[in-house]
Amino acid sequence: MKLKSESAAALSDIITETGMHKYPWSCTVHYDGDGTAATLKDTCKKFQLSWLPTPPHLQSLNMAELAIRVIYKAGRQLLYDSRLPLK
Repeated sequence: MKLKSESAAALSDIITETGMHKYPWSCTVHYDGDGTAATLKDTCKKFQLSWLPTPPHLQSLNMAELAIRVIYKAGRQLLYDSRLPLK
């Protein structure tokens, strides 16, 4: 995906590949409230999934931001533990 406008097609691919629209429990798609979100809502409606915007200006409540932070922190710790030279 190179453009944000392709996000609805990418979401549709993820939903069909994982089969998440067929799970016996409900799934919710969280998204930021920018202009391209309208296409994400339409995709969620098509697959009968719930959708919920993340609160604006509160990165601490955004699960994607948290996941990125955890992965970045783990990678930094692995590099530190490996004792690789700086250059």
